[in-house]
Amino acid sequence: MTWRPLLPWAGLVLAGLVGTGVCVLGLLRTYPTGAVLSRVGWAARIVMVWTLVVVAAQPSTTTTVPVGTSASNVDVLLVVDRTGSMAAQDWDGDRPRLDGVRADVATLVDALPGVRWSVLAWDSQAVRTLPFTSDAHALMSWVASLRQEITVYSGGSQIDRPLEKLAEIVADETERRPQALQYVVIMSDGESTLDSPWMSFRGLHGHVAGGAVLGYGTNEGGQMRSYDGAADPDPDAPWITDDSGRPAVSRIDEQVLTAVAGQLEVPYLHRTGPDGADLVAWAKDLARVTKTEPGRTVTTYLAQTWPMAVLLALALAVEVVLAVPRRTRRSR
Repeated sequence: MTWRPLLPWAGLVLAGLVGTGVCVLGLLRTYPTGAVLSRVGWAARIVMVWTLVVVAAQPSTTTTVPVGTSASNVDVLLVVDRTGSMAAQDWDGDRPRLDGVRADVATLVDALPGVRWSVLAWDSQAVRTLPFTSDAHALMSWVASLRQEITVYSGGSQIDRPLEKLAEIVADETERRPQALQYVVIMSDGESTLDSPWMSFRGLHGHVAGGAVLGYGTNEGGQMRSYDGAADPDPDAPWITDDSGRPAVSRIDEQVLTAVAGQLEVPYLHRTGPDGADLVAWAKDLARVTKTEPGRTVTTYLAQTWPMAVLLALALAVEVVLAVPRRTRRSR
């Protein structure tokens, strides 16, 4: 219990003594007729005076509440492939591979509370679509809006397309937060539709603390629906076709994905369905090195004046009860 007086204590005590003095003078001037009731009334008024003094002194309890999110020493950068092949319907049966990305991001968010998240998405170009934030709701909102690239704008796919932007982000964040541990999670099917050789990710090793490569798709492959950029994709949209005009089939390239994982010296996980046991196991290993520092807190005060309100109500009830006989005598 603490006190937060509206006036200096001396002022409150003086006000209480003055009010008490007035009541005592009234008590001394009480006439013999009805003396007992009058004395009770003046005593009730003295109670009112000191009740108000106590209310003005504001007896309060304190509590500490957080006003900021917790700060973690782990930054996780999700590098998400959203080229047309990620719409291939061979994840968990016949669902698009991007559904697997959404499910895995949700699994990671649940397994790694408090870390900071960022997203680098790529299709025809690499774009950082979410800066680092500890707000998991912002990440999940982005994931909910995740779509494949618009089909007519497709420029083919290659695993190293986000590499330059990825290296730039890692360098910037290392300079900005040297105490943080940078983790990179690449989410792709590894498929390349270009003939040029892809650049190695080995240059990132040593600049990141770790990460993982998550592969989506099957060796049998799946067909892909075209996408026109609508907010709600048409589930019956035409199939993306190959050069012969037949529905194209996309297959995972695990050789490329395992090679990238080897260059980064991180594990490769083949994600074929919603079972996240291996992903959770990896996240738990990461969680062991996560150190979370509490955010800023403030002390709040909760006034405890309700007992005084009850006492004041009782004193007022006495005053009301005594006022009725006085008015009756005057009318007579």
